[in-house]
Amino acid sequence: MKKLFSIGALMLIVLVGGIMSGCGNKGNDFAIDRVGIYLTQAAKDSGKEYTIADFPEIELLKIEPWSDSVTNRSFSLYLKKPSKKNVLKAVELLNKRDDIELAFTTGSAHAS
Repeated sequence: MKKLFSIGALMLIVLVGGIMSGCGNKGNDFAIDRVGIYLTQAAKDSGKEYTIADFPEIELLKIEPWSDSVTNRSFSLYLKKPSKKNVLKAVELLNKRDDIELAFTTGSAHAS
């Protein structure tokens, strides 16, 4: 129940943050080259520095922390093979992990 509440709260933060920054997802309008993630507090507290090797379930090009992240728990994971299908599959797989509070689509429909 606690994790469900946390996920709901984070989804609200993502929605409000996206609207405020002008990059909210509208239907199928999302970046096809990356996935956003929020680590759990326990994962952040562990001090682990995540690398591409820590995400074997998806093929990654690079990992970038969000520079405006107050909690240092937010990252963009850039896919080697950009596509809507791969983004949605990555979100599905990442949301099954215990160290990730929430995985989600980001940005606009155009790869950067």
